[in-house]
Amino acid sequence: MNWLDISEAEISSNVPNWFWEFLPTMVKLNISHNHFKRKIENLPLIPQSALQIDLSSNSFEGPVQHFFQCQHKCFCPTTCFQQQIFLCVLTGQLPDCLMNFQSLGFLDLSNNYFHGSLPISMGSLRQIQSLHLGDNNFSGEIPLSFVNCTWIKLFDAAKNNLTGPFPSWIGNNLSNLFILSLHSNQFHGSMPLSICNLDELHLLDLSLNSLSGNIPKCISNLSAMASQANSKVDISMLMMHIMMILMALPA
Repeated sequence: MNWLDISEAEISSNVPNWFWEFLPTMVKLNISHNHFKRKIENLPLIPQSALQIDLSSNSFEGPVQHFFQCQHKCFCPTTCFQQQIFLCVLTGQLPDCLMNFQSLGFLDLSNNYFHGSLPISMGSLRQIQSLHLGDNNFSGEIPLSFVNCTWIKLFDAAKNNLTGPFPSWIGNNLSNLFILSLHSNQFHGSMPLSICNLDELHLLDLSLNSLSGNIPKCISNLSAMASQANSKVDISMLMMHIMMILMALPA
């Protein structure tokens, strides 16, 4: 068996050990939106052949390092790896072990209890298009290595403890961004003029930081963000819509 989808089946139980015996042959596994329970560190390693592993919206808990390591070395699927892990109770630091995941296109680690700095190896995710890190306890600055993630379209790191000046290199290097959500952090200083280079930007949320100074006048040239004055935009729905578009893109 190499393909299994039992998502949204209202299954409520611990995942039996025999179930994971199928994992080494899995290409796609979707058990999302159930009520499965298990310590995540007791799960077997995700195979390198996997294209999509979706364990989201369950009650898995524990540190996530086991997913990213194999005999103390990182592993990487040979093709696009699409992993959704959110609404779990994952803890610990995100391991600095992402340098071999260069074909990763979608990663959702939001709504967990990760802490510590964002790993420098995150800049190795050169094919990443949708990265969700919101609602954690990440701290420190966004690593400069992230300038290599030039294909990214959706970057959400809201509701963390990220600090430092707003990175000017975002506007200079990440020109494909559709959505940039960094609200509820501790960024300070002024908004750089380079933000006006993000011609594709549809949504920019930098609220609830400690930014100061004037908003660059050139931001009015970002026509992709233009909307009627009285329109109400559901940000979460917009993010979900763009996320689904990204997931539908061919590898």
